[in-house]
Amino acid sequence: INAFPKPVITIADGLTMGGGCGVLLNASHPVITEKMDLAMPETAIGLFPDVGASLFLRKPPHDIGVMMGMTGWRIGAGDMLATGLVEHAVASSNTSALLEALIQLDDNDGIDGLLAEYQMDAASIAALEAPLMDAGAWIAQHFSKPTPQAIRDSLDGDNHEMAEKIRHALDTRSPYSIVVTHRLLTDNMLKPADILDALRLDFVMACRIGRYPDFSE
Repeated sequence: INAFPKPVITIADGLTMGGGCGVLLNASHPVITEKMDLAMPETAIGLFPDVGASLFLRKPPHDIGVMMGMTGWRIGAGDMLATGLVEHAVASSNTSALLEALIQLDDNDGIDGLLAEYQMDAASIAALEAPLMDAGAWIAQHFSKPTPQAIRDSLDGDNHEMAEKIRHALDTRSPYSIVVTHRLLTDNMLKPADILDALRLDFVMACRIGRYPDFSE
């Protein structure tokens, strides 16, 4: 998808998880609606965020991507736009019209202009909730810690509205996956140069993590 020579327009109009994130965020023109609900939940099954997540989960500020990868936290349209994961947003009610207009284009040069034409207005985007960005400083306070155990320890006794849900996620998901995911998203030695590098890393890690019992269980 990422290297396909023609434009790829992906519209995410609801729940988008795992491989769906790869289809959306590796497209040349990823588009979301206000119904967007995205997550990379792989630590719940003994795996790790793949499909190039070692690239796109490093984009959000305040260590938000690290938190998302370790906990499988679901993120809405407001945070998708505010964190810079996507730029294009269209109202869900306008997706059919956008698709028809795309089909009617004479050439690819008109795609960007058409997406701009259907872009949600500034007031509608401003009205979208962005709880992760609002809590960015708090998230960074914990998830900038050097190890998963340090992150978990720092959350003890914290009464922030997100704290208990995060503690629960860290306590109930695969410990091995959490450690692997933390390193994948924070170790600069593992930072991919491009999507091909990221997918090669995904492949090697998937082959290795399958040898451990968490994934099979």
